[in-house]
Amino acid sequence: MSYRPIAGYAPAAPGWKFWQRDAQAPRPPVDLWVAPVAAGAPPLPVRLETESDFGSVVMHLTGVTPPAADGRAATPRQPAP
Repeated sequence: MSYRPIAGYAPAAPGWKFWQRDAQAPRPPVDLWVAPVAAGAPPLPVRLETESDFGSVVMHLTGVTPPAADGRAATPRQPAP
């Protein structure tokens, strides 16, 4: 995955290069878990782990709201552990 800003940023701003990585620097692996979280829906990402210059990065899905049959929002439910 790569990040390339195309609009809405100031190239001379000191913080925008935060998202850029030196092309020669090795990138740490990214582990991504996907799982079915709602009946009839495709599997979704439920967890991501990697390393950064600041330490470990862990993201996880905290809930899912499957669409109701009548179009109204259903009650959120937690993903299976």
